[in-house]
Amino acid sequence: VTEPLRSLEDTMAAVASVHAGIEIVDSRFSAGSSTVADSIADNQSAFSGLWSRRGHLLESTSLAEETCDFFVSGKLVASGHGAKILGNPLRALKDAINDALTRNLEIASGLAVFTGNLLGSAINVSPGDLVVARFSSLGEVSLGVVD
Repeated sequence: VTEPLRSLEDTMAAVASVHAGIEIVDSRFSAGSSTVADSIADNQSAFSGLWSRRGHLLESTSLAEETCDFFVSGKLVASGHGAKILGNPLRALKDAINDALTRNLEIASGLAVFTGNLLGSAINVSPGDLVVARFSSLGEVSLGVVD
C-alpha cells in the first residue's frame, strides 16, 4: 500500500487473507493497575501473536459479524464480537495503514496485522494454561502457556 485508503472497499482490496489469531501481550503493569496512557507508553500489545496458517478470503468473511469464544484450560472466560472494533475491524486497519503512511512508514506486502481485541480486554493466563480462541467462521487457534 502506497496511497492512503479512502474507503473500506479500498481497505478490503489491500487484504490478501484473514486469519484466526491470538495477540500475546506483556506488560510491566499488573492487571487493572494501568491507564490507557500507560499501556501505550509500555507498548504492551507488541509482544507477539499467533495466527492460523489457513487464511480466509475477506469476501467470504464478515469481520464486523465475526464472533470469538475464548477458553482458558477448558473454561469459557470471554466472548466477543467484531463490531467492538470501531464497528468493523477494517476501520482499524484502514486507520493504522493511513497513519503509517503519514509517518512515511513502509507498508510491506504480507504484513500481519492484529486489528484489535474482539473480547474487549486482555485475559490473564498462567503457566500451564491451555488457551483456545474459537471464531465463528475463521476456525480456532490454541497455545499452551509457559514461563
